[in-house]
Parts: sequence; C-alpha cells; structure tokens
Amino acid sequence: MRQANSQRAFWGVWNHGPMNRSGLSLTELMIAVALIGIGILGAIASYSLIQRAIQGSKARSLAANLAQEKMQIIMQKSYYEILVTTAPAFNTSINPTNPIPYDPNYFIPETILEGSIVFTRLTYVQIVQEVNGVIQPISDPTTPDTGMRQITISTLWQSGGSGSSYDVLTIQNIINNPNTVMSDVILKGTVTDAVTTKPIPAALVDVAENVGWRASTDPLLGNYQMHLSPGTFDFVASAQGYFQKVNTLTVAPYATPTLNFTLTPMSSGTIQGTAWLNNHLVISQVVATTGTANDIEYVELYNPTPFAIEIGSNNIVNSPYIAPIVWDQGGNPSPHHLYYNNSWVPANGYYLIANTGSPQGNATSCNSFMISGTVINPDACWEIAHGHTFVQGDAGGFSLGDVTSYTGTLGFNSTTWPSGRIDSVAWSDTASGNAAPVGAVEGTGITTPVW
Repeated sequence: MRQANSQRAFWGVWNHGPMNRSGLSLTELMIAVALIGIGILGAIASYSLIQRAIQGSKARSLAANLAQEKMQIIMQKSYYEILVTTAPAFNTSINPTNPIPYDPNYFIPETILEGSIVFTRLTYVQIVQEVNGVIQPISDPTTPDTGMRQITISTLWQSGGSGSSYDVLTIQNIINNPNTVMSDVILKGTVTDAVTTKPIPAALVDVAENVGWRASTDPLLGNYQMHLSPGTFDFVASAQGYFQKVNTLTVAPYATPTLNFTLTPMSSGTIQGTAWLNNHLVISQVVATTGTANDIEYVELYNPTPFAIEIGSNNIVNSPYIAPIVWDQGGNPSPHHLYYNNSWVPANGYYLIANTGSPQGNATSCNSFMISGTVINPDACWEIAHGHTFVQGDAGGFSLGDVTSYTGTLGFNSTTWPSGRIDSVAWSDTASGNAAPVGAVEGTGITTPVW
C-alpha cells in the first residue's frame, strides 16, 4: 500500500505541465551581432573623423603660429626696411584662377617642417591708403608712399599629406611710418647739359629711397617739380645719352628747396668698316721670320665662334680634324704634321703654331720662344722640323683644310680642293714676279707690300 502511493507521487511530479523556459533564436542572435558590428564600425568611423579633426586643428594652429611668428619678425623692422613688393609672383596651389601673390625677392618663400607637416610661408607687402575709414591696397608699387604698408602672411600646407589638396591661413597687419609728415615739400630744379649748359628735355629725376617720387623735366625749359615728404634722400637724374648723376639732399618740412643737375653726355661717334661673319677657324697671322736670331716662324689662328674647335691630337697625327697646308712659290701644297700641346682652339680664342719642334726630325715637344721680351709657348709645332717653312721674299701661302683635303698620311687631295678649304691666305713675290699660289688664293688680294 505504501509502495503504490510512492509511485503515484513520482508520476505526479513527472507529468506536471510544460516547463516555463526562455532563450534566443538564431535569427535574434544574428541581428544582435549585426547591431554590435554597426556600432563598432560607427565608433571606428567616428574615431577617424575625430582624429582628422584633431590633425586639422593641429595643422591650423601650427600655421597660425608660423604666420604670427613671421609677422612679428617683420613688424620689428623699421618702416623703410619693410620693402614694398614691386614684382609679385603668384602661387596657384589653392586656386589657379585666384592665385596668392607673394614677394619672391625681398621676402623669399620659406619651406618649414613643423609637427611632421610641411608648410610654405609667403609674404606680400603693399602700399595702402585709407579712404573713408577703409584700408584700400594700391596695386601700383611705384605709387608715392602713403606712410602705410600692409603686410600679408600666407601659410600653406597639404591637409591630407603629399598629394592632397592645400589649405591656407592668411593674416594681415598694417605698419605706419612714425615719421610720416604730409607731403608738404616741393622740390624744384633744372637738368642741363654739362657741355652746352642747355636744358635737357625729358630727363627723369627720382628718389632712390622711394621709386614713386619722380618727375620729368619740361620738354622746352628742362625744369622739374615734385612733391615729397621731409627727410634725407638720394635724388637721381638720368636722361638718354647722358651719364646719370646722384645728389643727396636733406629737405625740411614745408620747405621749397632747389636742386639742379648737370649731366655729362656720353661720347659718341661714327664707325665705318666691313663686318665679317665667320663660322669657322680663320688665319689671323702668318709670320715668316722673327725671334732674336730670325729663326722663328709661326702661324696664329683665331676661333670667332662661341664653341671650342678641335684641331687634332698626338694620337691621330696622320688624320687630324684640321690640316695645316703650306704652299711654296711654285704653287705646290704640302700638308704638315703637327705635334700638339693643345688639341682645342678655345671659343673666341687664339691658337699658335710654330717651327720650334724638338727634337729635330720627329718632335715630341714644342719649345717656347721670346718676342719683345715676352716668352711665347706655342699650342702646336711642326712635328718634322722644316727649318723655315715660309721663306722671306718668296711667294707662298698657308691654308687650313678639313678631313677631305688630304689622303693617306697627309697627302694633298687635289680632287676635293677648294671645297675642303676652311680658310686660306696667300702672297706674291713682286720682286721676282712670282704670283701667289692659285690654290691658296681666297677672295680679292691687297696690293700693299707686306715684307
């Protein structure tokens, strides 16, 4: 009986109604994960924006500090040390259609690395004036000084690093001339010719310290007048065809001083002659006999071009770039070998060839010689000593030929002459009646004796 009751109690507990249990389905779990991911991504994006904003704020603060630093440096200068920008350049990094003007000469652009950011600092100084309480820049830097100058400092940087767009921060300030007095000084004077004492029309008088203070003389009377402020200035008078003159004068307030100038005319004259244009090496001198023992002869060449010209070298004595050719009174040409101290004729320079080769017969050097107490070192000499190549009193000639003017080991090539001629000079022997060698003649000869 007791056992049956126990069994009923057990089944009574087991068959109790459904259990009240709670939990998440798979769909709910996925939605929750997605929401958490969106939140994390939003936080990351917000962090990036915050970081970019911090970096931008840092860059702008550094740019402001750099601009203020430059402004303070300039403002500590005296008024006349802050020179007006007369020829501005323009930076197009921000806006090509509205570029930033700056001074490329007096206050040159500065590149500064600060806080791992590269900044460019530009300075621009203008003359300004006050019109109805408003400061207005004057674009013309030659305008008479108003006593006020506007300083503009622009600091540029790339906000996103190299390759990104530029940002700019600009500050401005006005500096006044503490010594400014209204332009109450009237300077007058006359500019005259120092030789004729006559007035010089259209002469210009200006102030070196202020390019805006200037005046031109009257076309008939040669007098001028200008308004300026008191002070000590250098006045410059100039006119075409005259040397300029500078006079220093101190002018007091409300004064009407007179400052006259006398200008010295530049020398002038007339030159007549013939201008020759040569684009190749030319023969400037042929000297048959000179030296203390009359044993020296030389040829001087001249290079009228703006480029050096190579003649040859000791490595190619049998095939030079330019061959010296000697003509005897019988009209026979003889290309000569040279020993070279120098291989090149300098631009607008000279080159000397002499008969001072040493040793005789096969020169390996060129001896110096003396003329009028001056030691001459030739650039080249005959490799094979010929004694006197040019015989005084005989007809003869000397030519320069290109690589087509000779064959083999410097044999004269008559088939390419005179097309292979670079330059040539010839002379005749009037005493013996020997004419100048035809092959060496170039142009029309002169009849003046040269011996």
